[in-house]
Amino acid sequence: MVLLVSFLTGTAAAQQWNWATTLALIGAFCGFQAEHPLVLQLKQRRSLKPRFLVWGGFYGGIALAIALYLALTGSPHARFALLWIYLGAIAALIVDGVAVWRRGPGGRSPLPDAIASNPSPSRMVILPPR
Repeated sequence: MVLLVSFLTGTAAAQQWNWATTLALIGAFCGFQAEHPLVLQLKQRRSLKPRFLVWGGFYGGIALAIALYLALTGSPHARFALLWIYLGAIAALIVDGVAVWRRGPGGRSPLPDAIASNPSPSRMVILPPR
């Protein structure tokens, strides 16, 4: 949903829809699709799941090919804008990967069990100082 709204907002700002816009939508979709299997592989620390790497590589390759095509065929101004967008997407993927890695196997929170299982302040017990 976020992808669709942000994409329609960008299209409205550009005030036109052309083949490059369609390619950008397909590339963004493939980029989002590539991220999920790679994050799942990070969660599976003990075993290598080739299917996650194959699907992540497949969608990532399509997204990268479209990104390179759009960057190489656009104007210099468009290349500069695309560079910042691509760098932001790469940074988001790295931050997401680090967050998943720190969470640990099985998606466990690094917080103590009492806090992670009972996050509501109204149900928390405040202990007196020792």
